[in-house]
Amino acid sequence: MSSLRKQKPVPIAPYREPGARSGLTDSNPCGVLSMHQPWASLLVHGIKRIEGRSWPTDHRGRLWIHATSTKPTDEQVQELERFYRDVHGMEGNEPAFPSCYPTSALLGTVDVTDCVKAEHVLSSANLPESLKMEAQSPEAWLCENPKRLAVPQKMRGHPYIWELPRKELEVFARALRDPPGLLSFSWSTVSRSDPADQP
Repeated sequence: MSSLRKQKPVPIAPYREPGARSGLTDSNPCGVLSMHQPWASLLVHGIKRIEGRSWPTDHRGRLWIHATSTKPTDEQVQELERFYRDVHGMEGNEPAFPSCYPTSALLGTVDVTDCVKAEHVLSSANLPESLKMEAQSPEAWLCENPKRLAVPQKMRGHPYIWELPRKELEVFARALRDPPGLLSFSWSTVSRSDPADQP
């Protein structure tokens, strides 16, 4: 059985313009976040770019995404796919949605570039309205570089950010692939503000 260690939420650094790099990378490369479906798969497929939480994080770099055991209803899937079709449609794109939404499984990874208050995303002059639509929770985790596992790995999840053994994740990492139909996206390209220019 895999050993694990839970990581409690911790405070974050002062506000930076959304998309500005914090200077922290791979703060915990073994970190895993459990999420409900369909949000979990939408994140590792690059369709969802802001993970909204009620609590902040200082995690930066690779974050593994795990889907909880809760199965989404058809109505939830249809509603979320309709929402993100509208979001990406504002950018002239058509997202390639997952063919299924597996549960109780490790799905893939994203890179967390920053964590800022949702109101800072909403008030940013540098971000398009489509991205602002994704900031619907108090804390906005800015995500990019999604990768999905070729075969999701069945396992149970845990609250907050928890850990899997590094050697186990190194094996899983060899099976990471770009999601089909991945749209090019980087927070550094949508927000040109230099953090050094911040007051």
